[in-house]
Amino acid sequence: MIPKRKHQETASSLLGKDTKTFLKSGMSDLISGIDLPVSELLPKKSEDFVQQVIKDTKGNLIVNEPVHNVMHRFIRTAKKKGFNKYMVLGAYGHGKSENLCIGYSLFRIAQNPNVLIKIVHVSDTEATKRCRAIRDYIDRDEDFHNIAPHIQPTNIWGSERFTVNRESPSANCTVESYSVLGTGIGGRANVIIFDDPQDLRTAVYEPTTRVKIEDTIKNIWLTRIIPDNDSEVILMMNKWHSADLAGYVQKNPSWAWMSIAVDEKTLNHLKYEDSFGRKFKFPLWSKFNKAALEDRKVTLGERDFKRGYCLIPYTDNDKTFGNFEKCCHFGVSPRALLDNENNWFFVGGIDFAGSKRPGTVLSIIAVHRKTGLKLPVEIVTIRKSSDLTGHIVRTYREYGPDLYLAENNGVQEAIIDLLQTALGEEKFKKYNIKIEGFLTGKGKMDINTGLPSMDKEFEQKEWMFCFNEKPDIADDMEQNVWSRMYYEMLNHPFYDTSDIAMSLFFCREGSKKLIRGENGGPNVY
Repeated sequence: MIPKRKHQETASSLLGKDTKTFLKSGMSDLISGIDLPVSELLPKKSEDFVQQVIKDTKGNLIVNEPVHNVMHRFIRTAKKKGFNKYMVLGAYGHGKSENLCIGYSLFRIAQNPNVLIKIVHVSDTEATKRCRAIRDYIDRDEDFHNIAPHIQPTNIWGSERFTVNRESPSANCTVESYSVLGTGIGGRANVIIFDDPQDLRTAVYEPTTRVKIEDTIKNIWLTRIIPDNDSEVILMMNKWHSADLAGYVQKNPSWAWMSIAVDEKTLNHLKYEDSFGRKFKFPLWSKFNKAALEDRKVTLGERDFKRGYCLIPYTDNDKTFGNFEKCCHFGVSPRALLDNENNWFFVGGIDFAGSKRPGTVLSIIAVHRKTGLKLPVEIVTIRKSSDLTGHIVRTYREYGPDLYLAENNGVQEAIIDLLQTALGEEKFKKYNIKIEGFLTGKGKMDINTGLPSMDKEFEQKEWMFCFNEKPDIADDMEQNVWSRMYYEMLNHPFYDTSDIAMSLFFCREGSKKLIRGENGGPNVY
């Protein structure tokens, strides 16, 4: 069914109304009576159009500041210099999608109803949201109606694709939305807007997907562009990794690019740079002032803040465990190597749930008495702390760990209290489960004694991580804890959890205590 707009009032019906009402409600009728091309009546600059149409979250027209207007001016400059592919790199939350993906698309449609636009995102859902927002402005927004009354809906009016009334027939819709790796990419387009075609998962966690997205854009998406003077490609993204899509574009002379980032030293201004050699400073956006940035820095941590707001990308050198994969073996059960358990002793590591991170992880490693080789044999994720005691008792019966090491003395005491309550004082003494605390403090990331020191052991292949099958990034990480462990270790500190890594670190620290105190054992530390 074709969506219908409200009945448009005639000029005579507006007589007697105040000037503001007349201008807002009657502008469409006035424009329709002027015998000029519609393009002559629209704002000449896209940033002016955007500020007359796009709303903020409160429903008020946005007011662009230099950080926003420079994006539009850059596109015009790139066009004048003969480019039709341009990239806008920008800090998180600074209005790229509102100004370019939504606002610029509406501007192009208002200029020419025959235009064909594709919106491409790493996520199908997010691409659809952007397409729906453009559609809803055309269908419902009074300011858009007043400025572009000639743009009318048709019976093709979905969330993923829609068509406006146009003179040129086409099998393609006016706007279509897709995921970047989607199987069906439709037909030709005058405009392709890539809005965040990569994310943390596809640019950092999974290098093969990072390459696949770059190849798909180069070899498939860009072939969809109609070769005429009015066609263009806009890529908007944040810089995730030094070898991501943005890195490729910045090295490719067929693309024009600009970046705008927070100054990492002072946080008191924005830095602009583009492929034409221009560099200058901008004031911060008033809605994202220094206090807001400092708060975000505390929330994210310094390294993640620098990537997201200062556009300093991750590199493989940032990974805590760069040698982790040297110790990985696929198609092998972790228990398969325990041919004679007398040759091994066992250690447990417990990363206890905290107020900011729910969930507890218990890991068990086997340590070879002669070689010091460390082999994780069990990893358990526990949602309720009260369930921890059952898993400690079960693993103690199965492996008999000489020691369980927990994060600090407070956690140690809490676990002992849980065990005493669950087992009773007499039974707890009978089991003689040894639980000790280990204070990490600021030394957790110390290169010689903290988490990073484990990577030296990985380099020397002093660990073996055995997997029944090779983990896949698409695995359900809640159900497949070994896959989660693989990606957590592979991508630390970028991954959104680190509790398995910490539990293995406590296992390692526990093994150090036991090895040093054991007669005849190798002192590999």
